[in-house]
Amino acid sequence: PQASQVVRMCEVSRASVNATGTEASDNFFKSCQEQLLVKDSETTAAIHHRYGGKLGAYKDSTFMDWIRDNNSSTEDFEKAVDLFVRSCAGYCVATYVMGVGDRHNDNIMVSKTGRYFHIDFGHFLGNFKYQFGIKRERAPFVLTPAMAAAMGGVKSEGFADFVRKS
Repeated sequence: PQASQVVRMCEVSRASVNATGTEASDNFFKSCQEQLLVKDSETTAAIHHRYGGKLGAYKDSTFMDWIRDNNSSTEDFEKAVDLFVRSCAGYCVATYVMGVGDRHNDNIMVSKTGRYFHIDFGHFLGNFKYQFGIKRERAPFVLTPAMAAAMGGVKSEGFADFVRKS
């Protein structure tokens, strides 16, 4: 009950700020989602920044570093990588089928246990954002080099498992 009240409060606040025509509501709502609803997780933007600084999004090892740092035993690490592979496969299929847009690093999170998931569903069923008349979502799904690296690389059994599951 308490969590649903917080979500409702965030939605009402977001609607109020939206009425003013500012984008502060999006940041407020994301903050609510991240801090109150999604425990033990970080946005992929935060993970990239933590493990690679300003150019972290271009570093392939960031997700693997995150998973390794949060899963110290071999068993936990292997479970986390397996969950990462399975959740990436589900993420790719689900976001493609549902037509989820706005898939940038602040809208995607990874849990400490390896789960990869989307947090902002404001643009779905083909309702994509446009900037300067250009559709921002041009790729059917997100699959970055850092995702593939966390699976063991594109020639690994983990990546082959990802392909089979998606």
